Amino acid sequence: MLPLPVSPYEACEKISARVKSLSLVRYRANDYSVPTQYGHRQVWVKGYVHKW
Repeated sequence: MLPLPVSPYEACEKISARVKSLSLVRYRANDYSVPTQYGHRQVWVKGYVHKW
């Protein structure tokens, strides 16, 4: 058998999204605020079932 991976598996949906000029990122038809330092950048959004 193969050894277990070094890091645990993240059970989440991961999508790439661009942060808008108002420091908002869209995930599943909802806008979420992010720190202003991420403005106009491409980021990874992770959607978990058990987290809001």
